Amino acid sequence: MRKGFSLVELLIVLAVIAALIAVITPTALNAIKKAKTSKVVQNISTLVKSVQNAALVNGTETKGDKPYIKRSDTALFEEKEDIKYLGRDVDPKHYGIGYSIQKGVVYVGVFSNDPCDSKIAEELLSTAEYVEDPAANHPLKDYFMNYQDNLVMLGELDSSELPMLVYLYKFDVY
Repeated sequence: MRKGFSLVELLIVLAVIAALIAVITPTALNAIKKAKTSKVVQNISTLVKSVQNAALVNGTETKGDKPYIKRSDTALFEEKEDIKYLGRDVDPKHYGIGYSIQKGVVYVGVFSNDPCDSKIAEELLSTAEYVEDPAANHPLKDYFMNYQDNLVMLGELDSSELPMLVYLYKFDVY
């Protein structure tokens, strides 16, 4: 009687393991990509809802001739660092918010350069746009072109850094 496995048996086991790895790896990588994209989409949704909530609950205030959204602590959302009040777990180096208030309407653009899958992100946020080409029309610039004087930018991310996921939204303030 011999002990151990023959070379053929070991090769068959290795072939089965290799086949399993080949089948599982793309699925696992796709799941990781979806999870990262879901995180980005969730953070953008949180920021949009937070801006809307702050504007509706706290109201707006004009300082000089520029309108701002009020924070709950009587300050205004006017500094880049103020993004931390809208999304505590959102990294201000990878997210930014631009907003402008015109005649009772708040125009909001939330953008991120966190890595994500553009197709999945555009499915989850139906009006989101993924910008990769610097020569293309940038949706934030187009969106705020008429509101440059009243534009407030929050977060450390420069809106010209590409690639970027951009979500545009507007709502009325009463």
